[in-house]
Amino acid sequence: MAAVTKRRITTVDVANLANVSQRTAARVFASPELVAEDTRRAVEAAAAELGYVPNAIARSLKSQRSGIVGVVVPSSGQYYHEVVRHLARALARVGEQLLVFSFDSADVDDTIAAVRGYQLDGLVLASATVPGDLLERAREGRRLVSFNDPAPHEGIPSVSVDNEAGVAALVDHVAGLGARSITFVNGLRAAATNKLRRSTSRRRAQVLGLTWTEVDGRAFTYDGGRRAGRALLAGGLPDVAMAASDELAFGIIDELRSGGAHVGHDIKVTGFDGLAQASWRAYDLTTIEQPLDSLIDETVRLVLPGRVETPPRITAPGIVRIRSSTTGHPLG
Repeated sequence: MAAVTKRRITTVDVANLANVSQRTAARVFASPELVAEDTRRAVEAAAAELGYVPNAIARSLKSQRSGIVGVVVPSSGQYYHEVVRHLARALARVGEQLLVFSFDSADVDDTIAAVRGYQLDGLVLASATVPGDLLERAREGRRLVSFNDPAPHEGIPSVSVDNEAGVAALVDHVAGLGARSITFVNGLRAAATNKLRRSTSRRRAQVLGLTWTEVDGRAFTYDGGRRAGRALLAGGLPDVAMAASDELAFGIIDELRSGGAHVGHDIKVTGFDGLAQASWRAYDLTTIEQPLDSLIDETVRLVLPGRVETPPRITAPGIVRIRSSTTGHPLG
């Protein structure tokens, strides 16, 4: 027996059921604000009864809006996974979908070239390692927002946490506990976030009279933290290991423990970002928590066409989370 193909429901069917013209029915799905409320409700009810789904591609051709926002993120890093999750949820609330472009450091040029092949309502660059010339190539007339990049780019809106205030608060915290030496653990040295967190920790340590050194994890990753932890154990433990990210800090803590060090007593460890794992008993990490919900809301506000005329720079304060990785005992 031949398969029966179900006919696609169209706006004509919806219009007939709602007793309106096809043009009115189409307008409800393209520009509902132009249709009287009673008529709009009748059309929406008819569409729901028939199971009508508007054609997104056809709608975008008429409106010059695709309903899609792109995001460019590094392919590794738990922090960026969280950014994507929050961004997708926030965009869905305003009727937009998220298209993810991920890259390794070696193929960022190819990724930006791929972005240029899509019609996007806006683009978020969620990386502190994309050079300024690539930002310009990615923009190409569309709205562009730089996320988590504290370095200035002319004419490009940006949203980031207050890195300087957060790091300074951590240095003040460990100094208040009696620490006299800090080793800063770099992720990617070229990243603007790493540069700012590193320079702030060094400057604040000097102001307070603390000895400051550094080691390299070479990536904002757990493995980078394990690598840095081995260097700390080999070189003699400082009072504090100040990691450039939480994910680095997790690797540092596990490596130090495997080497017999008691985190919180023999050495204090801090992170930055506020990942969910930071509150786990296994790490109980003192860190600066980024207010992702508010940062993402600002990003969505900036990236959609017609929302903002001037390109601002938005910096939000982080939240200091004090835990046993620095105090040596759980707080509360």
